[in-house]
Amino acid sequence: MDENQETDVSALCLDVSRVKSLAGEPRKSECNNAHDADSGGWTPLLVLGGATCCLGSTLPAGYNLGVMNNPAHLMQSFCNDSIRERYNVQLSSHELQVLWSVIVSVFLIGGVSGSLIASWLSDRFGRKGALSIGNVCGIVGAVLFIFVRTMNSIELFLLGRVIVGLSGGLATSLVPMYMTEIAPLKLRGAVGVLCQLGITCGVLMGQIAGLETVLGTPESWHIMLASFSPLCLAALLLTVLTLPESPKYLYIIRGEQGKALKELSRLRNMDIMLLQNEITSLQQELATRSASETWSIKRVLREPTVRLALFLVCLLQFGQQLSGINAVFYYSNTIFLSAGLGIAGAQYATIATGVANMGMAMISVLVMSLFSRRKVLFLSCYLCIGCLLFLKLSIALINSQFEVTVSTDEETCQVIK
Repeated sequence: MDENQETDVSALCLDVSRVKSLAGEPRKSECNNAHDADSGGWTPLLVLGGATCCLGSTLPAGYNLGVMNNPAHLMQSFCNDSIRERYNVQLSSHELQVLWSVIVSVFLIGGVSGSLIASWLSDRFGRKGALSIGNVCGIVGAVLFIFVRTMNSIELFLLGRVIVGLSGGLATSLVPMYMTEIAPLKLRGAVGVLCQLGITCGVLMGQIAGLETVLGTPESWHIMLASFSPLCLAALLLTVLTLPESPKYLYIIRGEQGKALKELSRLRNMDIMLLQNEITSLQQELATRSASETWSIKRVLREPTVRLALFLVCLLQFGQQLSGINAVFYYSNTIFLSAGLGIAGAQYATIATGVANMGMAMISVLVMSLFSRRKVLFLSCYLCIGCLLFLKLSIALINSQFEVTVSTDEETCQVIK
């Protein structure tokens, strides 16, 4: 079926819905039976789209968050040796920590950059095109990681972290957008959690990969950093060759109504004549978009009607970043070592934090369906405050115990002398 024929089908569907019966009442057309023929379930293509986005885009983003934790001492040793060999400079302990902090946190610079350009990329190249660009960035970053140890280059290490951060920023912005646009209305809450689920699973996989018994060794840590790349490659191929483009993007942004209806029919695995409700929703959104001024960052900041919503969104995101989770992702191994667990114990305790993180993401769908969003948000905030206070007290006790031990050792040395 070519595009003209598809457009004719959609026009026919819309015209039939307007036909009235002899009694003057609107006739319930075959197109309008969308509620009767349920189009809101999981279809093979929707499941494939969710799995591809979750495993191939957001999981690598989480992997690059969690992989830096357990084998941190190996990579720090490499950085120290590389600086000494290439620049004849011996880093102090403080300078090495600063360098390591830069390598860890530069991922977030790439993430912010990816988030900022995700909207433009998705409108310019389509949702599929933008997701593919994110996968390509992940593959490029993995290739750089492979050559870090061979070329003895911290610069490649930093560049690779920036690029995988860019890939992660694109994924966390594009995956929710794409999944909510291809999912039916009643499944949008469920598909919305796929992004967070993929990230938490990736964090756990990164922590496991960093174990000394897996890839966290002096000979294979650079392979560990790049081991997420097969997922990116598989997702790239599936996205380009198999997944449908977002019907909403095609219908509203590109104006290709015929192609949009074809993709919608593929997604729902139903004849387009039975999808009148979704077609009507697309038409209404198109009419609203055409009649109103285009939204931009400047307009969002100046528009008084969205000011409260904008403030709440920024406040929630700000609170999320200050929740302490980044300290857990990057430095839990160091904290557990300070608590005296030993290297193996600290690594397995770190994995336990990843399991807890993933477990909460998995039950979040059930929790959100049982309670209101507001109650869940407040419960999360209260739990976060309690956990942060407990973590602060625990670290304070560790530090005080360390100070007591140091002072005791100094007194013992003085007595011996």
